[in-house]
Amino acid sequence: TYVEDIANGFVLAATNDNAVGETFNITHGKAHTLLEFVTLLKSHFPELDYEIVERDEFRPKRGTLSIDKAKKLIGYEPQYDLARGLEEYIKFVQVHNPNLGIG
Repeated sequence: TYVEDIANGFVLAATNDNAVGETFNITHGKAHTLLEFVTLLKSHFPELDYEIVERDEFRPKRGTLSIDKAKKLIGYEPQYDLARGLEEYIKFVQVHNPNLGIG
């Protein structure tokens, strides 16, 4: 979940009477696998190497968290999917940490 969406969700929850006493999932609402994330990273960083290893028994399995309650009660609507959030983050790093040589 991209930081802009999280911040927006927090503001909505903090300023909306419908949020009093409630708990919300403030995510994008679509889970991704680590492989999807790495594949997306590789599209930005072709030299990236990775290794696929078998999941160990201690790594939790989880699916998509529902954001329906946040949408209904506080009007939360995420604006950044994984691809857009990653692109924004890469741009941020390029501007604020130019010595890292990203991009």
